[in-house]
Amino acid sequence: MQLPPVLVGRVLVAFGVAALAGAVLRRTVIAVGLGLAVSVALPFLAYAVRSHYMAPVEEPVHTLAPLALDDRWVLSVWFSDPAGNRISESDFYNLGRDYANLQSLVSDGGYTMHQVYQPADRLWPFQWIEFGWTTLLAVALCAAAVWWVRRRAA
Repeated sequence: MQLPPVLVGRVLVAFGVAALAGAVLRRTVIAVGLGLAVSVALPFLAYAVRSHYMAPVEEPVHTLAPLALDDRWVLSVWFSDPAGNRISESDFYNLGRDYANLQSLVSDGGYTMHQVYQPADRLWPFQWIEFGWTTLLAVALCAAAVWWVRRRAA
């Protein structure tokens, strides 16, 4: 989810890229195009690193019913057998014939589903963390553009 702090940071990064590209390349249209390309690519980069802002929570679950009622961000799910050994999802799903059978394995058969997730209450800390690193990146890009222009002028 993109809220105002993240959007401001992303706009600043796009501006910084465009400013630096304009200073280095001396081609306005190409610089603006690079800034636009970065503004399109940056959400994908941010999504890739966002789950690492804080350590995720891992929780054993004894039901297959959807648990995302609290808007948690589920990163991964894995299963363990009654001995506690990790098994793949495909091995677990091959154990049962249907959903009811799999549900009974998890609720009564000793198998456990484990969820790795980020709690919903981390939304605002994640927004401010992302705002921070994007703003720092934008400041560095603008500083590099100013340095480049001053170096060329001298």
